[in-house]
Parts: sequence; C-alpha cells; structure tokens
Amino acid sequence: SKQLTRKRKSTDELELVARRLLGNKIVSPPAQRRLLSDWQFSDYFRSQSDALEYYKRCCHGDSCLEPSKLPPLVMSSESASLGYQGQRLYFVCDLQTGIDYLLGHPVGRRHLYELIPEGSRCRLYFDLEFDRLSNPDLDGSMATDILLGFIRNLLTVAFGDTGATHSDWMEAVQLDASTDQKFSRHVIFPNVGRPPSPYPEVDRHFLVTVMSNQGQLRMWSYCPANQILTLFPSNYRYCHRVERHHRSNHVYFLVNLVEQSFEQRCFDPDCHKYRSNAFPLPAELFPWNFLTD
Repeated sequence: SKQLTRKRKSTDELELVARRLLGNKIVSPPAQRRLLSDWQFSDYFRSQSDALEYYKRCCHGDSCLEPSKLPPLVMSSESASLGYQGQRLYFVCDLQTGIDYLLGHPVGRRHLYELIPEGSRCRLYFDLEFDRLSNPDLDGSMATDILLGFIRNLLTVAFGDTGATHSDWMEAVQLDASTDQKFSRHVIFPNVGRPPSPYPEVDRHFLVTVMSNQGQLRMWSYCPANQILTLFPSNYRYCHRVERHHRSNHVYFLVNLVEQSFEQRCFDPDCHKYRSNAFPLPAELFPWNFLTD
C-alpha cells in the first residue's frame, strides 16, 4: 500500500542520514555485540519506550559496567528527515559517538537530549522555572541562589564536610534557558557526594597529606591491566621538577597499586617528559594486601 511504501521510504531515509552523519557506524543487533565498550550506535527508534527497552536489553540497567566506565546514553534529537518540525528520534550510543553525531549537524541544529532511564546513575540536577507574567516581582537568580544554599547545607549534613563535598565538588553548573515569558534554569551538581575514585583511602591520603588540603581531585582513571590509578587534581599545580606551583598548567599523579607508590607528572610543555622519583605510600592504604587464604 501507499502507506507502507511511505513508511519504508522514511525508514530508509533515516538510515541514510545516520550512516552519513556517523560514518556507517550502525551496530549489529545487541545479541551480536560483545562488550558495552564496543558500542557506537544503535538503530533509530520512533518511540521513547522502544529506545529504553533496547537499552535495558543490552546493558541490564548498566549493572554490568565497571565502576570507572560510563554507561551508554539514551539520546533524542529532532528529525532531520522530517524537517526539524519537532518530531523526535531516539537512539542509544556511547559518549564519543553522541559528540560525533552532534558535530555532524549544522551549528543551528545541534540540539541533542539525554534521557535518564529510571534507576540509573545520574548527577544531582534541578529544572527550575516559573511564569514571569504570573510572578512579576520574583527574582529568579536570587531564588536560585537561596535554593542552592539550602541544597548545599543538606548535602553537607548527608555526606559530611569532607573532600567529596567541599570546594569545587559543591559547585553547581547553571544553564540558563530563560525567555521574556518564562524563567528557566537547569542546575547540575557534577560530582557531589561520592569519592572521586574506587579507592577512597588513597584519595583521602592525596587530599590531606600529599596536597596538604590545598586542592581537590577533579578526575581519575584506572587501568586494570597494570593496576595504575591516575589522579588529576584541581587548584594544585606543584611540580617537583621546578620546585614550585605552575602558573597555569596542571600536574597529575600515577599511583602504582602493586608497588604501593606514586610519581608526579606534568602537563606543562617544559615538563611533559618529566617523571618524578617514586614516592612510597603507607601500607594501610592497601588493606587487601593483608588478606590471607
């Protein structure tokens, strides 16, 4: 029938668009995939429920992921083949493919939305909005500041005044989408309430002893093959090569969990090949080494 022909043609157009934007990165059905880290792009889905069901079948709510790996994303965008008229398409992808997809669109059409599946991990966030005409005397920015102060107090009570809830860990990212008719602000707390890495004892030692409470740990990565934990501090740039803090470029620490030691390296161009001597770490930071059969 004409309706089936039109639907088949529309589906073919969607696949052509996806292949053009993503360089033929259309993955096989989930049963043929080996690991989540291999994911690049699922097929398009016309409904949100179908995309979420695909996500659940493939990763079981991200429970099979290692703690250091990001779960796949359930994304939505306005349909290019339907003229950006508000119709949404849905797909599942990894972070890099989502970025590639975004950059494949014209600058004015780079609107990509993330869906957060129920029960999955996410950052603490708030969507704040009110009608300006109905609330002419309400100062949205002041109301947001009051709310954030209240939330920070609650988080400090819940998690304690530790490195995980102090300084930049408590700072919120604010995205303003206000118009003349409506105040709209999206507030996100990126990393509050959790240790930066799977080894909180090691994190705490670096915060208190190595960095003398002069900075925070903004990011980490872990290589299980050689058991190397890499810690990236913020507001701390002391370099052992120049024996002072760099003015702008950051340093980082490589922690050898086998040797129970660490060395400092540097992002500064003059120090990019530098690696410090290995500094020993206290044995109590590695309690699993005391376990016996």
